[in-house]
Amino acid sequence: MGKIVLRYQCGIKNLRYYYNPKYARNTSIIFLMIGGEGPEDGKWAAKPDIQYLQWAQEFGAHVFDLEHRFFGSLSAWFRSKYPEWTVGAVASSAPLNLKLDFYEYAVAVEEDLNITNVNCAGFVAQAFDQMQNLTGSMDGLIELNKYFKYNGITGDPTTDLTVFPNSYTDMINSVNTGNLTVLGEDNAAARGWMWLCCNEVGFMQTTEGGIFGSTVPLEYYIKMCTDMFDWSVTRMYTVSRNAAAQAYYGGCDNYMATNVVLPNGSLDPWHKLGCYENTTETMFPILINRYDPATDGPTDKPTDKPETGGSGFPITVTFFTSFLGGKKIKDPNKHP
Repeated sequence: MGKIVLRYQCGIKNLRYYYNPKYARNTSIIFLMIGGEGPEDGKWAAKPDIQYLQWAQEFGAHVFDLEHRFFGSLSAWFRSKYPEWTVGAVASSAPLNLKLDFYEYAVAVEEDLNITNVNCAGFVAQAFDQMQNLTGSMDGLIELNKYFKYNGITGDPTTDLTVFPNSYTDMINSVNTGNLTVLGEDNAAARGWMWLCCNEVGFMQTTEGGIFGSTVPLEYYIKMCTDMFDWSVTRMYTVSRNAAAQAYYGGCDNYMATNVVLPNGSLDPWHKLGCYENTTETMFPILINRYDPATDGPTDKPTDKPETGGSGFPITVTFFTSFLGGKKIKDPNKHP
């Protein structure tokens, strides 16, 4: 494990990374895993059953696992903006359409529930309707608390709810990679994510309609942005900033990159913002039916069996052979 020192105008920030030289046979090949939103614990650089580590073993690659606390689109955008720095990328579950009102997330969840059980979505809709009715009175809130066991109903609007963990044990278990000061700098990660949402990427998961009712409208997030940052962060400001970010990164219509694989799983709600058209010859979008977004990464299970309704273009070492060898490969889903 090591640290990268990032220098910003506001100060210095240490970034954790893990290095695995076990498979390295070729000093010119480096596999970089860009981690998730949370802290990395080293498993993505060490567990041999993880798919990309099997690829690393085959190609004799050095492996780095970078803790970045960013979303999966980064590797796709990196290929687009700085193609000279990498040979290729597999950008799993990468939302490349920066949509402000992301109501499709709830739509996808409803679709997944219907796939799981035809009666499930109806029961969820009924439950949300009942919960919304109960929130209208103190008696209703007390009734809800019998089910959810919330540790402390408060009617005091001045109570600091910046961080209000319901379970101390759960909170401690979630931060076993380091120290956490509940109201300190570590909590700024959530604020940083909301800054991105309010100022650039959107991704505001609304529920206007469908089985979840109108429990979380877009205005809820707009008010949150104003409260968290500044009175000037209005709806107009947020809409304009989101449009500017979409124009800069290109969205799906104008995303241009080479040697990039864009796998998505149909069970993952984020696939609604993924790209599925080839804008360049060596860009490979894939939608894997009834699979989650981790299918192409954590295990060596086949990702494109006929019974899964896969794309017909499996995620295999073929891509790496092409990228690292400088050869072009055609997407067989595209007709001549």
